[in-house]
Amino acid sequence: MPALSIVGIRLSLFYLVVGTTLGSGTMLAKSGIGPPVLWQALAPHYGIMMYGWMTQFALSVAFWMLPRLEGGKRGRESLFLATLVLLNIGVIGLSAGALWGQVLVALAVGSFAIHAWPRATRLSPAELHALSSTKHG
Repeated sequence: MPALSIVGIRLSLFYLVVGTTLGSGTMLAKSGIGPPVLWQALAPHYGIMMYGWMTQFALSVAFWMLPRLEGGKRGRESLFLATLVLLNIGVIGLSAGALWGQVLVALAVGSFAIHAWPRATRLSPAELHALSSTKHG
């Protein structure tokens, strides 16, 4: 597993713990056990769980698992590093309720798409035709 995938997965697991803790706090507030101020953690909980945990985990695993390019390379790893940086700063911004957090998350997803596109479309036209012409079922 590449080092950048390990970093991304570890960060996503950190966000899983933080997001679960915030979600637990909102449930305590909903039940009346916790103070009502914990309801303010609901929006950060959504952002952390959706982008900090699930999106980051999926992108990190995809970086590892997508087919490699010629020579066994994973493409421009600097774009994936930019994805991780933009995504994590964006999640912090989302947690603070800032609009720039949404912009950074969108830029992170775009950065990953640019990185992954050559790897996802690696098949030649003849190979794609052979796959589409096979009958399933």
